Amino acid sequence: MARITQVSDTAASPEAAALFTAIKGKIGMVPNLYRVAANQPAVLAGMLGLNESLSRGGFDARTREAIALAVAGANACDYCASAHATISAGLKVTPVAIDAHLKGRSDDPRTGAILALAT
Repeated sequence: MARITQVSDTAASPEAAALFTAIKGKIGMVPNLYRVAANQPAVLAGMLGLNESLSRGGFDARTREAIALAVAGANACDYCASAHATISAGLKVTPVAIDAHLKGRSDDPRTGAILALAT
């Protein structure tokens, strides 16, 4: 099966290397998805810009991650589920809540409604 190359730190262009440094500063590592996007640094910059813009929206980080988990569950994307479960755990979301979010559910009525809409 053909695969898209992940850009390593040593093979990164100067633009991609600068973005990798920023990503590492925020989350401590560069996820594989970002390493693939770095084949075109403008794509990686666009992804990071979109994430940054969304973080200034009306939802807090825990709600954004609940949405990401619900969508990962609906799409049966193990990669996304794993990544967002790890991020959620870092935000002190309980394992029970993470499992519920993956199923598009929440004990909190507001979050539950948001997840129902998202899925």
